[in-house]
Amino acid sequence: METEQFKAALGAFPQVKSSGITHESHAHKKGYRPAMNALFIWTLNLVKPTAPDNPIRRYFNGGEKNGGKKFTAARAKLARILAAVARSENGYDPSQMKQRRALASA
Repeated sequence: METEQFKAALGAFPQVKSSGITHESHAHKKGYRPAMNALFIWTLNLVKPTAPDNPIRRYFNGGEKNGGKKFTAARAKLARILAAVARSENGYDPSQMKQRRALASA
């Protein structure tokens, strides 16, 4: 399953409407409802001020994303991470994330 398909199943893929020069996007309402609800609650818990430092909270606090829809962008970020973990043979490896972050900042 591709990342975009996974995000769509979780309802974290934007639905875009275009007509002439007008472009509008909003959250996709289709998907597996229990997974959509779990993703929402999980993201909510990860971005609140009392949550420990994590990639989702850093992404949320990093500034305006997706036209000002920071929570929607953070939810999509979590969906991308979950898709990568699901595809990975070894699961989630925080040391690998630290290496990638160090390379990106260099």
